[in-house]
Amino acid sequence: MRAVAKKSSSLLLLAVLAIFAVLVALPGDVAQIRLGPLSLLWWWGGVLGPLAAALAAHAQARARDEPGAE
Repeated sequence: MRAVAKKSSSLLLLAVLAIFAVLVALPGDVAQIRLGPLSLLWWWGGVLGPLAAALAAHAQARARDEPGAE
């Protein structure tokens, strides 16, 4: 289980960066769509992306500290 959590959290961290780059590269300034007073790119880069990264890091740390893990 530890290896699966480590690999999946690493892939999730890379996905966070990749999604940011994809949002920037979309045609028609899709990243500038407003959700409330802030753009979609801001929500991803400032709130959702860091939250996903923190959850992935927490899952990796929890798997590493799991009793009985080799």
